[in-house]
Formats: sequence, structure tokens, C-alpha cells
Amino acid sequence: MIRFLEIFIITIYVLFISCSLDDNPSKTNVIEIDIYQTPAKQTDFIDEWHYVKLETRDNEAMIGEISSFDIDDDNILIVSNMHDAFVYDHDGRLVSAFNRHGQGPNEYISIEDAHLSNDNIWILSREAKSLVQYDLYGHGINTYHLPDWFFSFQLIDNNTVILFSDKGSLLNYNFIIYDLQKGCIINKFQEFSPNTIQPHDMGFNPFITNESDQINFVDMFDYNVYGLTDDNKLEIKRQYKINTPFQPDNYIDKDYDEISHECFINCGVEFLGKAYNADSLSLQSFHLFDNRLRKDYVYRYDERTGKGDLIECVISEDFPFLALAPLAFYKGWYITAIELRNIEFVENKFGKKYIEGVDEDSNPVLIFHHFK
Repeated sequence: MIRFLEIFIITIYVLFISCSLDDNPSKTNVIEIDIYQTPAKQTDFIDEWHYVKLETRDNEAMIGEISSFDIDDDNILIVSNMHDAFVYDHDGRLVSAFNRHGQGPNEYISIEDAHLSNDNIWILSREAKSLVQYDLYGHGINTYHLPDWFFSFQLIDNNTVILFSDKGSLLNYNFIIYDLQKGCIINKFQEFSPNTIQPHDMGFNPFITNESDQINFVDMFDYNVYGLTDDNKLEIKRQYKINTPFQPDNYIDKDYDEISHECFINCGVEFLGKAYNADSLSLQSFHLFDNRLRKDYVYRYDERTGKGDLIECVISEDFPFLALAPLAFYKGWYITAIELRNIEFVENKFGKKYIEGVDEDSNPVLIFHHFK
């Protein structure tokens, strides 16, 4: 009898430990993507598209390369690679433009990431180890000093932020949750070795959703989508299983350059891109290296039916400007930016004029595709 009780107690203990170490599997949605399935017809899942020309000043382009982009219900925020910030309304009219590059109060040395929130603009400066808050017109409100260098962020609320270091932090954690008012770390995730060297991929931002009420983030060579619980702990929201020849789990002991090379030559997904989630519907973008060519896709998954559809983002007469990776996925709108030379290429290919009034002095044009 005593032996039986010992075995029973040990069994209960093991089960308890196993459950406590699990990443909340009841909430984890496993989604399988078959890259060999025939892509769905674009017209079955995209019902409209339109473009927005961004107003210039003195008939001269102000925006060069777009380094950061955000959108909310009223405004669009664009940051150029020259440290300039531009705010537009949804019709492309310029609301404000400012540059606060410097080392004085409420200034930034660099801009790694930027976001809109409650009619404020938040700018992350890695070099200054700071997060600077402005109003929509670039008037400084506050500067929050950070405990280390970070490449990107997303606000949880006006007092709390999640920060991403891309394995470039002396704290040796990839993600931290930070209290801006108290100046303290609330939580931290994904510990890495101090000897880890991972070159920063300038095209990678782990925060894939724009909606303030849902924070989803990813990592390089990782097909999990992570989120936060109500008490700011890490949980896996969705787990994608993609049947590419390249599988990240096979290269755990390799360094970044080796993994990246294997992904490129062996057909793989480097990272999951921008996403949109509403009720039971999820839209997940990603790019696939196939025969050393990059192909962009959106995977549309309906939790109610368990059905998924793969949509290849290629140009067509119905959607001539779809073949670009998104700057954002906002309320079902897949948003990209295109320059004059690419507009001309598409218009020459189809022999049609799609966008009027664009020349070498124009800013990039924003393209909006709506997914059903």
C-alpha cells in the first residue's frame, strides 16, 4: 500500500511539472502550411485595391527610403532613412513633418523604430538608449531612458513597452517588458549567450500586428507567433508548420550566417511577416526563398472551418501592384509602398495607366489591398 502511494504521488508530481512547463497548449493553434498546394485565386480573397499619393512640399519628394511605418484610424506615420518623420492623413495630405536629430532634450541620435499611439508619436533611438514621445507635430513631450540598446518596440500601454534587442543587448535577453514610469524591467524572455553574434537584419521587425489590443511577435528562423498573457508572460498564440525543405530545428547549433545561407539555397522561410487577426480569421504574410528567388505569400486561415488558403502575392491585371512585402497589415488592408520605376515597369507590362500624376519628384505611393 505504501509503495502504491509513493508511485501515485510521484506520478501526480511529474504530471504537475509537465503541465507547468507547457506553453499553454490549450491556446496554441497549430496551423500547417503546404507550400506545394496550388495558390488560391487572388480574386477569391482580395476584393479591392486603391492607391494613396503622398503630398510633397514645393513639388519635391521628401521621402527617400522608408525605414519605419505605422498607421492608425486617423493617420499614417512614415520615417525616412534620413531621420525625418512625416505624418499624413489617409488621403495622403501632409499633417506634419519634423526632424529632431540631435543630442539635446527630446531629440534622437538615430531612429530604429517608430509608432503612433493616441495622437502621439513614439520614436526609439538605439544609439541614445531612449524612447522619445512627441505630439503629432513633433513637439517633445517626454524622453524615457532605456536600460540597454534595442532595435524595435511596441507599446503595451502608455506606461509599458515591450522591447526587442535582436541579441544585441548586454542584458542577454531578446525581449524585455519595461515600465517607462518606474524605469524598471517587468519581465524578460528568450535568454541568449553573451557570445551570441547575430547581424541585425534591417528588414526584420518582430512585431507583426498593428492593432494596439493584440501584441503578436516572432523571431528569426522560428515559426511560432508569440503573445502576452494578461500578466505580461510569454505564450505561443499560433504555431505554423511549413513543409519547406529547410527546417530551422535542423540548424540549432549553427550561427546566423550558416542558417541564413541554408535557408536561401534550400527553400525556406526566414521569418514570418506582418499579420492581421480578427475573430476566427488570421492573415499571415511570409516570404519564401525558392530556387534562390524570393516569393511573397499570405496564408489565410479560418479557425471555424480549419481551412487555410495560400495566396501568392504576384502582379496580375486584377492586382498589378501586389508583388511586394507589406509595410503593415491593418484591418485587413495589406499596405505596401512603390516607387516610380516600379510603377512604370508594371504599367509597361500591362499597357495600362494605373496611377496618374506621378513623376521623379513624387514621394513613394502607398498601395492598399483589402483581403476578405
